[in-house]
Amino acid sequence: MNSIEVKMAALLQEKIGLDPNVIGIREISRVLERHRVACNCSSLETYFHYLQTNKAEFEALIESVVVPETWFFRDGEPFNFLVRYINTEKLFHQTDKIKILSVPCASGEEPYSIAITLLEAGFKPHQFQIDAVDISQKSLQKAQRGVYTRHSFRGNYLEFRERYFLPITTTEYQLIDSVKNCVNFSMENLINFGFLSNKNPYHIIFCRNVLIYFDSPLQAKVLQIFHFGLAKAGYLFLGRSESVSQAEQLFSPVDLRERLFHKTGESLQPHPITPLVIAKTPAQRRDRKIDLLLAGLIEHFDLTAVLCDLAGNIQHTAGAVDRYLQFPVG
Repeated sequence: MNSIEVKMAALLQEKIGLDPNVIGIREISRVLERHRVACNCSSLETYFHYLQTNKAEFEALIESVVVPETWFFRDGEPFNFLVRYINTEKLFHQTDKIKILSVPCASGEEPYSIAITLLEAGFKPHQFQIDAVDISQKSLQKAQRGVYTRHSFRGNYLEFRERYFLPITTTEYQLIDSVKNCVNFSMENLINFGFLSNKNPYHIIFCRNVLIYFDSPLQAKVLQIFHFGLAKAGYLFLGRSESVSQAEQLFSPVDLRERLFHKTGESLQPHPITPLVIAKTPAQRRDRKIDLLLAGLIEHFDLTAVLCDLAGNIQHTAGAVDRYLQFPVG
C-alpha cells in the first residue's frame, strides 16, 4: 500500500470509523482504483483531493467499501425479547411511549421489523417511537422508499410479508404505509460524540454487526455514546460476535448468547476513555477478517464456541458459554 492509499484508508477511518484491516488493504486498493478511473482522475493523489471536496463521491466510495448485509427479522430472538421486555417492565404505564433506536439502520429492514413486532403484539403507533439512522444517504433513500426484493425475506417465518407488503412486480414488495409511518429516518454519523446529545434517552438501542468494523478505542467511544443515550435501566443489543469488553464498566450482561446488555450507572457526557487492553503484544491482535468469518459461522450454525490461541488463552466466545464455563469477576 503506497502513501496515498494509506492516506485514503486513514480518511475512511477518520470519517466513518472503518478499520482498513477489516475490509482488507487489497480490496480497498481495488475500490479506490475503480473510483479513480470512473471520476477520470489521472492519479490516486488527484482522486484523493477530489474526494475531499466532493461529498457525493465520498458517499459513493463508502457505498462501495461497506456493503450492508441485512434482512427482515435477522436473528429473531431480539424481537421476541422486545415484546417481553415491554410487557415485563410495564413501560406503557411509566411513560407516554417507548423509544427505540436502530443504528445503523442500513436499508431499513431492522427498524421496520421492530415496528412490525410491536404492531403484531397489539401496540398502537402512538405508543412507541422508532428512530433509525445511517451514514449512507443511498441506504436511507431505499429505506424510506420501502421496496424490497426476495433477498430481504429469509427464514421460515414469512407470514408477515403477506400482511404488511404488497407485491408490485414478480420480485419486489412494497411495505404498506401504516408500517412505514412508524419509523423516523435520519442521516447521522455514529462515531460523532454529539450523535445523541440532543435527543431524549432511548429505552432500547439496536446496534448489531457494526462494532466489529471498529478498532478497540473506537468501540469504547461508541459504547460510551450509547450509554449516554440510553435511559436509566435501558438495554443495548449487539451482534452475535460483538461485546462490551471495551467499556464493560458501563454495561452488565443480561443474555450473553443474544448479546443483550443492561445499562449500569448514571449517564455522563461522553468523553474519550481508555479501552480494556488484554495484551500489549502485536501477536494478540486478531485479524478482523477472522472476526467476520466467525460472525458468519456463528449466525449460520447458531454456535456455542470458545476460540483459544496456541497458549490456551481465550480470545473470543460465542453463544451460551456461561452454561459450561464460569469466569472470575474483576
